[in-house]
Amino acid sequence: MTGFVLQATFPTGQYHGHDRRGKSEWPPSPARVLSALLATAYATRYGVEVVRELFSCDPPTITASKVGRRDGDVQRWVPVDVEFSEKTGTLGRGGLTAKLLKPPERGVVIGDGQVRYEFSKSPSNEESLQILSRVAEKVPYLGRPTSPVILVLVREPLTVELADSWTPDPRGNVDIDVPTPGFLKALDQREVDRARKGSPGYHPSLRRPTTLYRYTGQRAEFPATASPSIALAVDQVLDAAVLYPLTGVDPPDAVAVISRLMEFGGKTVPVRGDLKRRGFSEERITGVLMWDAVAEQTVVVAQGRLTELKPTLPLKTAQQRQAIAQSLARSSVWTTPAPIPCDEEWIRREVSALTDRHPEIDGSVLLHDRPRLSHAAHVSANPRLTHLTLDLVGEITGPLVLGSLVLQPPDE
Repeated sequence: MTGFVLQATFPTGQYHGHDRRGKSEWPPSPARVLSALLATAYATRYGVEVVRELFSCDPPTITASKVGRRDGDVQRWVPVDVEFSEKTGTLGRGGLTAKLLKPPERGVVIGDGQVRYEFSKSPSNEESLQILSRVAEKVPYLGRPTSPVILVLVREPLTVELADSWTPDPRGNVDIDVPTPGFLKALDQREVDRARKGSPGYHPSLRRPTTLYRYTGQRAEFPATASPSIALAVDQVLDAAVLYPLTGVDPPDAVAVISRLMEFGGKTVPVRGDLKRRGFSEERITGVLMWDAVAEQTVVVAQGRLTELKPTLPLKTAQQRQAIAQSLARSSVWTTPAPIPCDEEWIRREVSALTDRHPEIDGSVLLHDRPRLSHAAHVSANPRLTHLTLDLVGEITGPLVLGSLVLQPPDE
């Protein structure tokens, strides 16, 4: 058998789901789709072995209709299950009023569009495809239960041209969660942990494997890279950079650390990462990359005490590579990844210096409290800090340095 295609449409015209950083997820990852198929197979007790075979397939090519973001900042406190101790006759921490803060419900508006997952090959036979088709038709939703889905297996060629496509590529520009045999084992283990816990609301943390995809289409979230050798340029920067780890440092202290490091000049880039709490990921600044000037060591106030920061060699993790790649991207909109001084004279001087280095810059300067990068700190409570965005007439290739802070294209 050569392959097959899974096609998803959403009757409500919307898909609700967020990625590991809490942002709107699009497209729904192949790992999410196969997880939904597996859950449906177990729930209906039909086609389990056929679906499990799919976790050994190569990552599919994804094509999708053009969508619009559906973002919001409204979070909800929801009741959570608490344990009852038969020995002591007491409830667990939080008691009957225990609540959990759920992340904002985010997603996309797709209307009558569709998303397709094209698998190049499969270990299944013709009978297995028929079984898979029946399982797919019974999948109730993808992402949140508020986004019901119609998932079907199709074989006819694509007759409608879709706006966006993602193709597996080791030199790609976006990470997407994919199903693997190791991920299947992790899903099995999570169900064992849930059964052992005995609580239906228990959600053990689960790390999904990713692979690089090459995006082509019309969306602005993935700006063109500076050159085909972007990976080489990222490596060259990391070879010359040092890392100041900020593990365990709260966001307000991280802002103070970055401000302190900016005083030494050079180029400064915050590195985003995930902090897991009760099964949910919170995106935070986990370190600061610095090059062209290095502070051998510096003392800052963090966690209410003096903390000595010492530079280390970066390990070239995916998060560090992503931070540098964003700084070297090509975009018409650039924003601060960390707050800057709300000082009119300082801003005017540094913007003037930036335009002197890049005469091709032509556009407007916007100041705002709410950051346009998900990991950056809000500054509405601090009148001494602000965020800045450059909205340019045409695209320009980074790095753009304001003071010593390297700007990045916004998340959206």
